Amino acid sequence: MSEVTNIDASFIGDKAWYRVKDLSEILSMSDSTIWKMVKKDTFPKPKHITPRMTVWLRQDVLDWIEAKTKELVEDTNHA
Repeated sequence: MSEVTNIDASFIGDKAWYRVKDLSEILSMSDSTIWKMVKKDTFPKPKHITPRMTVWLRQDVLDWIEAKTKELVEDTNHA
């Protein structure tokens, strides 16, 4: 993880992958918001474990959180 953001990843739990409902709760976003962001390429693409089971890898989500946090820090420093 970046020294710039120093994210404590414990808040996301220790699962290897997450369903959309898990992410909705963790990120305080609705399922539909997550899917809209996936469609707009502003959130990591999920993986299909089975034809009907879609999940996000833990590291993909952590990388996204780190990038978003870095953006916020940079925006705050430029304000």
